[in-house]
Amino acid sequence: MRYLPVLALAGLLAAGAQAQYGPYGDRYYGRDDYNRYRGGDLFSRVRADLERAQANSDWNGGDRHRFDKVREELSEFQRSGNKHELNDTISALQKVVNDNRLAYRDRDILAQDLYQLRDFRSRNGWR
Repeated sequence: MRYLPVLALAGLLAAGAQAQYGPYGDRYYGRDDYNRYRGGDLFSRVRADLERAQANSDWNGGDRHRFDKVREELSEFQRSGNKHELNDTISALQKVVNDNRLAYRDRDILAQDLYQLRDFRSRNGWR
């Protein structure tokens, strides 16, 4: 009987983890291709993915600088709409994907974002 409160607490914690991470422990639960291409704003998703990757990574000063550079270039592009700023954003994100110490899943998500930014650039006739 004295273990009942401990078991109840353990059950609540397990249920909370299940709701947060999805049925298979995947914290990216619900990020299927439909959501990635049709739901939400591409640039907001890139920012959210950068924040998640940075929070999940064990980074040093160089890694932090590369994350900050992508956010800075993305802000400049959104402000100006200039294709050169988009190219700078793509280049900065490519450096994060190539050079930062990232979890496999975070690297994969950022690589998908990189693909979508390049696709956005080509659909608008920019090179």
